[in-house]
Amino acid sequence: MTAQSVSAGNPFDCASDAWFCFWRDWKRNNAWPEPFVCPDRAAVRMPFAIQIANGWRDRNTLDGLYFEEDGTELSKLGQDRIRYLLMNTPYAYRTIYVLAVCDPTVTSARLAAVQNAVNEACGGEIPIPVMLTSRAPSESGGEEANLVRRKYLQWVAEPPAIPRVMGNLDPDSAGVND
Repeated sequence: MTAQSVSAGNPFDCASDAWFCFWRDWKRNNAWPEPFVCPDRAAVRMPFAIQIANGWRDRNTLDGLYFEEDGTELSKLGQDRIRYLLMNTPYAYRTIYVLAVCDPTVTSARLAAVQNAVNEACGGEIPIPVMLTSRAPSESGGEEANLVRRKYLQWVAEPPAIPRVMGNLDPDSAGVND
């Protein structure tokens, strides 16, 4: 066995490696917690970003209400909604979603109708994505949420009173128990 093969298994085969590890660890310990602050902040903010994106998806989803009776062509309300979304939605969230239905031919016709309406409204200059979604937008507003909350509070039981068993706790008795 040679000296070279014996030292190959030792991670600190020379003093320079030991000093390198020492200074590397010293720098890591003295930099703490800075290397972890940005990932921690990103982890905290991620649920809020997801909620914001889901809110914009609900707002930008076209369901059956925006299509004609046959379900394949946009109604006047749908065309107005597309124009409104294109003018009033921030560019980062300017994606129009079409709610999928059970019939794939109707779904593809709806996608094509919405894409044509978007191209006509933009003139084809700005590419606006039109995507399919299976998630229906929430229909409840603030009034309905308030009613649900009030109904919930009616069914919540009153907390029980805590009995006082330590004698006379009257503030006028100057701390003397009977």
